[in-house]
Amino acid sequence: MTPSRPPVKLGAMTYEKWLLENPKLVDGGPIKLQHDVDFDDDDAVILNSHHVNSEILPEHYARDTIIVGEYNEYTGFKIWVTPVGFDYLLMAHQKHSDGDFVTADRRTFGDHPHFHELDLHKPGDGMYPNTRRIVIESLYSGISSASLLESFMSHYKMDDGREKPIESPSKSGRQWGIDEF
Repeated sequence: MTPSRPPVKLGAMTYEKWLLENPKLVDGGPIKLQHDVDFDDDDAVILNSHHVNSEILPEHYARDTIIVGEYNEYTGFKIWVTPVGFDYLLMAHQKHSDGDFVTADRRTFGDHPHFHELDLHKPGDGMYPNTRRIVIESLYSGISSASLLESFMSHYKMDDGREKPIESPSKSGRQWGIDEF
């Protein structure tokens, strides 16, 4: 199987420094979620892409790094921080439906929200680096998309200039056309 996007190639030290970079400024003003009209789930949302600035990442990654998110009926809301054209730097999953997983600190979870970080200290399988799964206190089973994004941005020190918590969008009612009356 040929990967559609090459993996990010960073040194372990650069990546670890980037994880700690504070703040990672997000362009475009306060992030807002939009309801995904393709799903009936009230928590189905889309996060349109926003540029994430960095002083630490190499220029070819830093100039094109974005945060983006979409809903999937199996994994719920999924968030990526990725340089455009490459695999992810960070990821968040609202759900985990593939059985149990073990976190970086050796705890075992089932269907639980979690973050993915690259683990550049361990050799990966083939050309992809290993990942480590992170579960922090603010993640809980049944977490809303807005709370997952809020927790993710807080944990990774992303600042979009927002002064209030991220809100879930209200689902708009269906509009009826004249021919339906």
